[in-house]
Amino acid sequence: TPQSLNERINKEEAAGYMREVFESAFRKNLEPVRSEISPDMLLPFGRVFLEDSTQVRLHEKLADDFKGSGGSAGISALKIDLIYEVKQDILQKILISGGSTNDQSRADEILAEIQENDLVLRDLGYFTLKSLIGIGGKSAFFLSRLLKSVNVYFSDDKDASPVNLPKYLDKKYGRLSVTELTVYLGEERLPCRLVAYRLPDEVVRERRGKARSTAQKKGGQRSKDYLNWLRFGFFVTNVPSEIWEPEVVGTVYRLRWQIELTFKNWKSLLNIHVLRGTRRERIECFLYGRLTAVVVMTMISGFASWYACGYLKKEASFHKLTDWLKRKDRLAKAIRSGSSDELF
Repeated sequence: TPQSLNERINKEEAAGYMREVFESAFRKNLEPVRSEISPDMLLPFGRVFLEDSTQVRLHEKLADDFKGSGGSAGISALKIDLIYEVKQDILQKILISGGSTNDQSRADEILAEIQENDLVLRDLGYFTLKSLIGIGGKSAFFLSRLLKSVNVYFSDDKDASPVNLPKYLDKKYGRLSVTELTVYLGEERLPCRLVAYRLPDEVVRERRGKARSTAQKKGGQRSKDYLNWLRFGFFVTNVPSEIWEPEVVGTVYRLRWQIELTFKNWKSLLNIHVLRGTRRERIECFLYGRLTAVVVMTMISGFASWYACGYLKKEASFHKLTDWLKRKDRLAKAIRSGSSDELF
């Protein structure tokens, strides 16, 4: 009964259950991109941490419990922040908070988790020079995209002038597709490797189109300097070139991007972002229920992929399989009637 369940399940047990939920789901969703990365690329590191977050808009009456950032994001929102360790498939940390919590404000929290020789991969939302310096201070490694607002120098001299990277690369390296530079970041002059990828024209057009559209929604426009910046993909790392050649850096970074794709799949296929209600307890129940569904779907997908590949010599589509399981309530009916074996 609900009462007996309430007596048995406390917050600590629920947190442990949530860890199992996320670990199972992330393990399945990270497998495709991990298969494309040579184990040698990650072998030199003790552990490899990925961190990302996703946001869910809630009813405005929940603003006291889950404050949003306002605007199009809403006055009430929930944010899920994840730190995942890839090599051992361990969920290192999960934080559920209001949507107004800034990713940059959590950038330093990972410092309590990392040890010597670990590697951290995160997106621009977590970019702070302070956290990168802290990672290096623990004899650990980082790989991140470069934030445009951060000044880049070719010298640690305090009187040095920042460089305009796109103009410099065009002038110095012409149409070279991949370039590596030794640079110093910000007023702190953080030394690191900078790897610049010159992007294909179609990718540049797409990036510029999105940038212009975003600016127009906010009533502004992008500068010529910013649009020029979008012609390149800039990455910064303190991993030595003896471990990663410049061409490898972008490939390894794709591992971090897979979490973002996983969040999108969960939202589009399993409606993890649809949490209706005006009570905190209701929202948490819906959230945990949706995450449980994610685990079930990924387990079934893993089984179907194994069977299709091993016995039919074909590939199984996670999207199509999920849609099929949802149609006519196939999965729900199988669970209720105890006929899941037949379904499989």
